[in-house]
Amino acid sequence: MNDASSGAKRGPVEIRDYGRLLATYWIIVVACLALGLGTALAWTQVQRPLYATQASGYIVVTPGPDVASLQSAESVAQSKTAGYLFIAESLPVAERVRTELGLSVPAAQLLEQISVDNPTGTTILRITAEAAKAEDAVTLADAWLAALARQIRQIEGHSGGADELIRLDPLGTASLPLRPVFPNPVLALGLGGLGGLVVGLAIAVVRSASDRRVRSAETVEAMFQLPVLGVLPRERNRRHVRGRTGVELPWPRSEAMQDALRSLWTGVRFTDVGRPLRSIVITSPMPRSGRSFLTAQLAVTIAASGQPVIVVDAQLHARSISDIFGVREGPGFGELLAGTCRPEDVLQTWARRSNLQVIAAGSSMGEPDELLGTPAAGVLLAQLAQRAIVLVDAPPLRSAPEVAVLTKMADGALVVVREDTQDDELGDAVRSLARAGASILGVVMNRLPSRSARERRDHRERAVHAAHHGVPSSPLVTGIAASNPAEIHSPAVALER
Repeated sequence: MNDASSGAKRGPVEIRDYGRLLATYWIIVVACLALGLGTALAWTQVQRPLYATQASGYIVVTPGPDVASLQSAESVAQSKTAGYLFIAESLPVAERVRTELGLSVPAAQLLEQISVDNPTGTTILRITAEAAKAEDAVTLADAWLAALARQIRQIEGHSGGADELIRLDPLGTASLPLRPVFPNPVLALGLGGLGGLVVGLAIAVVRSASDRRVRSAETVEAMFQLPVLGVLPRERNRRHVRGRTGVELPWPRSEAMQDALRSLWTGVRFTDVGRPLRSIVITSPMPRSGRSFLTAQLAVTIAASGQPVIVVDAQLHARSISDIFGVREGPGFGELLAGTCRPEDVLQTWARRSNLQVIAAGSSMGEPDELLGTPAAGVLLAQLAQRAIVLVDAPPLRSAPEVAVLTKMADGALVVVREDTQDDELGDAVRSLARAGASILGVVMNRLPSRSARERRDHRERAVHAAHHGVPSSPLVTGIAASNPAEIHSPAVALER
């Protein structure tokens, strides 16, 4: 068993994790790719172009009249070619070219623009010349070949003419290059794009490694071994249903949200370990997780299935449920906990559904959150659960630790997280509920990017499967259970059908 202090561990990296990495940080990757391409393009624009062309000639040795002389001439030509290869890149040849062309650059600098090679098994000398202009490259290559021919005549002691026994004959003139050999835009853009892509992926990997947010259901299930019963998409378009006082209740119009809520309710209904579930506390690790809207939307979904529902606003400071459903303020849950009124006095029926009732937060005195952990809260939840399924919109655990005690007195808890919830925040919430002995039904992930119908269907099937077959306790919960098994209830309990 893992000790609670060791924290939750992320699972091994799989191929789909890299896909999720790209999906999460694609803007960074694309930006780095564009930056790499832009940098490469800008670099090619500021570079001085370099053109290259070739001029070739072959060594000729005049043979005698017989066959033996012919074979000897071929052997001499090949041996001479090897020696002339080094002469072609010598300063004397460079000086000849500089003088002939009337250049002011040093001969040594001209040598840097020339390379000479000899194709294997031939007597050909191939001269490659480079210059900033295409015409200059052609002139330099042809001049170098001519200067080499004169240098060979001088070495062999010939004055020129048909009686030369060894000579260098040109194989035509150099051709005019149509495009520069440097810079190579295609190569530069390829390397720039590759470099930008590598940098973008590296940044994404580093950010992902340091990012402790619970971005996916798979992450939550792998780290905490808790079932994710619902994944609600980020809702942009909303249809409004007016309550009794005219206050608008945001209600999902998209198929994605409606399907997600049905999936959540299905997952809760099939969570079964043998006893009925009538009261559910909906809480979260931190504020602004969307608990109140989730509670309201889940209540309407349950009521639409024909079952009676009571929504309790236990956020005694915020009083969100009253605004959402448009019910009147006045005595409510706070007064019930204080014992100054009865449930019949504070239950308000929602105008749109006769089987959906709301208990407002009320206006209790003193420190209202302290009332959540009193025995009266457990008695009250039990009384309300005899009438209908009870959904309690509770404050976040970070600001109201008493919620953990309230959750213990209910039949189970749903923990709501957003994609920006830190894993240590969720871990603290799980530990708090575990220490109080609460039953954690599962996690609901709220305001995630919309997914395809197939993904939503796959998640619903996984949620139902997890509820049917059970999910191992969280490592955090297990660590606490090791010291006191009685503190931990089952992570899933049944909802009475």
